[in-house]
Amino acid sequence: MNTSEMRSFGEELRTFRKRKRMSQDKLAQAIGVNRQTIVAWETSRNPPKDRTRVLELAHVLDLDERETNILLATAFLGPLPAWHLPYLRNPYFTGREDVLQQLHDTLSASKATALTQRQAISGLGGVGKTQIAVEYAYRYRDTYQGVFWVHAATRQDIIASFLGFAESFRLSELGEQDMILAAVKQWFATHDKWLLIFDNADDLTLVEEFLPTNDRGYILLTTRDQALVLVCIAKWMNWLDKGV
Repeated sequence: MNTSEMRSFGEELRTFRKRKRMSQDKLAQAIGVNRQTIVAWETSRNPPKDRTRVLELAHVLDLDERETNILLATAFLGPLPAWHLPYLRNPYFTGREDVLQQLHDTLSASKATALTQRQAISGLGGVGKTQIAVEYAYRYRDTYQGVFWVHAATRQDIIASFLGFAESFRLSELGEQDMILAAVKQWFATHDKWLLIFDNADDLTLVEEFLPTNDRGYILLTTRDQALVLVCIAKWMNWLDKGV
């Protein structure tokens, strides 16, 4: 897009606000600022410099991913991270704060961890390990440059997930499936701070083939078998140490 043709932050904000049929007063109240702040954003070319504030505006105005990225771009901020999650956030998710914090702390420290059934049932009932992983992805989305969900029950499920990533990476026209899969793995090897979630990874021999061969991102596995997944993670970390 020609930058001379780009609408200003104020113009975009005013358009989205009016579409929502929200007054400047109500928008200001919703995000905890005074009305003059909204007026200033809509009438000047000085957008908020706080990314969290822009994302808060996008949430209140019910913007989709494309519209949110438009608002971020006009505020001279980077786009949303790549997002490959097949589930909507559960608005009724409650509890499990200890598990979510533990996952975040462990991933930050070690690059890989597992969410097992033992952890999933340690808090309130009715929410399993997959739902906890979904909530983790939404809650810490901005921590990562991209979040990628892999259905890992079968090898074909994993392949299908990786081929879906290839569409976003514009790698799907490379030819044979093996070439495309190799290119996707190479993408993970050359990009930083991604989160790769293998869900229902109960047969870890299937997962090993698709684990990235570097530590530029983070891996979360959900599985029923805590002992086996720890072996899998140990192998992965050993591969990285050896430069395999």
